[in-house]
Amino acid sequence: MNKVSQVGASELRRFSWPEMRGYWEGHSKAWSDIDFVSDPDGLGNVCHPGEPRWVNAYYSRFQQRIYGWLLGRVPPPASKSLALDVGCGAGRWCRILASRGYQTVGIDLQPELVEQDRRRFPHIEFVRSAIQDFNSETPFDLISSVTVLQHLPFEEQGVAVRKMRALIKDDGFVIALENIADQGQHVFANSILTWQRLFTSAAFKLVAVRRYDYSPFTRGIAALRRLKRIADGRTTAVDSGNAPDHGNVHRIRDMVTWLGVKLDLPIEEVLVR
Repeated sequence: MNKVSQVGASELRRFSWPEMRGYWEGHSKAWSDIDFVSDPDGLGNVCHPGEPRWVNAYYSRFQQRIYGWLLGRVPPPASKSLALDVGCGAGRWCRILASRGYQTVGIDLQPELVEQDRRRFPHIEFVRSAIQDFNSETPFDLISSVTVLQHLPFEEQGVAVRKMRALIKDDGFVIALENIADQGQHVFANSILTWQRLFTSAAFKLVAVRRYDYSPFTRGIAALRRLKRIADGRTTAVDSGNAPDHGNVHRIRDMVTWLGVKLDLPIEEVLVR
């Protein structure tokens, strides 16, 4: 993490782990009314709640690209191989793992979402739990975590990674897609090197690294929006960028974001490759 990021992070009033639990319970109540016909992956809950569908589709597109690439580095599952998806959300990664032949378990703190997952995917086991509290009598061959560890306070991240090590076989693999740039009251990003150290200190060995979400235009627009909210004195308890706008302001914001996504799409394709 560079010096600027460290200074910015230190000025934030961070959520504690009990507060983060409460945050996800409130998030579940607010964003679990999902129309799975128009939003089959529940992206309106698990990506950027309140944003237009095309914004979430943009971010999901490259998450899926990188997840698939990393999954391709893992040996194919044997019979009865077990996979655990941490912070499973609406089950999109569980569905992929199950389709690859894994007996899959998903865990999440959102109660409404867990119940929906159980109804939608009866062949997958879903448990309401944080990774720190989860236990299994049988070790897993694969554990995945997509934008989950970054929502744990820094002191909890090491606890979570050590629990992953306790839950996985000695020849198992972890796939983790986590934030290296953004900070917030509920976002605890690390540098690439710090994430690597968290895992190697828990006796994992690094196999592959792949960057994504460069998104220069969208990130620039988001930064300007944050600066404007600060200037207007409109920062909220959770500065997620999703405070409701109204009328022309909302439409202008969406138009500018749409332009940023359109400009970023070909750039992201090149940079990810």
